[in-house]
Amino acid sequence: MKRKFSEIVTVNDVIDHIAQYHKEWIKYVQKIAMNKKQRKNAEDFVQDFYMQILESETFDIKKFYSGIYYTTKNINKSYVFRVLKNNLIDDARKKKIETISNYNWETLHYENNSINKEEILTKMESTIEGMYWFDKKLLQLYVYKLPSIRKISKETNIGTRVIFNTLKKCKNTIRTELNEYRKAS
Repeated sequence: MKRKFSEIVTVNDVIDHIAQYHKEWIKYVQKIAMNKKQRKNAEDFVQDFYMQILESETFDIKKFYSGIYYTTKNINKSYVFRVLKNNLIDDARKKKIETISNYNWETLHYENNSINKEEILTKMESTIEGMYWFDKKLLQLYVYKLPSIRKISKETNIGTRVIFNTLKKCKNTIRTELNEYRKAS
């Protein structure tokens, strides 16, 4: 039965219409998933999407439909795809932040050697102290004040390419020194 938007449409009706394409949504999530875990949990992502619609008051029901009639044939698939993709991206960002915050920074393990965080920081500080003054200053700005190359460029009137290359050189110098230190330990 065709109904116009002006008629009362419930969230449950929207979910019923969207759920008729459930297998298509799962295939899409599996196709664009950013890692194996997301691919494996594709159905969970789609189910979470349905729950998001149920619990959210911000979804505009009209965005789920194209045309003036409220039917299964008029589902706006591109909008559903976009929402699913954004949910996957948000999930990946959330997992990345959790992984970094849960990392055990107290001791880094390299092969059979355990290197203390204090020793690494001391070695990094001595490496930075040995750098050219310009490199050291840009690295300090980047780490402590302005964590954006564009902001540093705007603040100091130095080109973004110069800042990028300098920071890359600093990071490589630190990485090389730490690798040599690790091999010597």
